Amino acid sequence: MSNATSPAGPADLIIENARILTMDAAAPRAQALAIMGNRIAAVGSADHVAAWRGASTGGCMRRRNRADQA
Repeated sequence: MSNATSPAGPADLIIENARILTMDAAAPRAQALAIMGNRIAAVGSADHVAAWRGASTGGCMRRRNRADQA
């Protein structure tokens, strides 16, 4: 699932290793999303959203696994 098929530019922020409920019956869950400005630019697998990473991507947020919290 994605809001766009190819990046129009690098994302400002990428969130990975997340549990995202998309409300799209064709792709009900996703693991990552990319944000550009004040909009979600892409939602999907970590590999898909990685295409949105660039030199100006300000950060990447990753959800910690329960094993990492111990």
